[in-house]
Amino acid sequence: MDSTTATEGVMSVVLRERGGAGSAITNTSRQVSVALGVAVLGSVLAEAYRTRLHPYLIILPVGARHNATISIAQTQVIASHRGPGGDRLLTAASTSFVAAMHVTALISALIAFVGAFTVWIWTPGRSTAGPAPVPGAPGLDLAEAVSATEAADG
Repeated sequence: MDSTTATEGVMSVVLRERGGAGSAITNTSRQVSVALGVAVLGSVLAEAYRTRLHPYLIILPVGARHNATISIAQTQVIASHRGPGGDRLLTAASTSFVAAMHVTALISALIAFVGAFTVWIWTPGRSTAGPAPVPGAPGLDLAEAVSATEAADG
């Protein structure tokens, strides 16, 4: 859901004199959601990068292995000081980072899909019964509708 639609959805149910509070809540919710999303996806990216890079760190001294997993930039600096042996680590760092980005993008898409599905299911105003009855058309009266519903519920 885009922010204009979300803001309209919130502001349409808030009393006019409470518009400032509704706007503040909407803005705060958006900022917290963005910060939380960046933190979670950043953690996923970092862990996927470390996991994929770990087998290639064997060429480094034990003390330097942790520093090489901090970021791709840190890995590149450490690999550049290894001379010709660092080329394999540079390649592994690039490959690991791209693979970690793929994992993060897939998880992000999954989260977006779940969010869209949730909104689709619980959006107010969605009709789950069939089409609206046509005025003047023959149909059930209230008593028949209630008994039909009770019979269906069983």
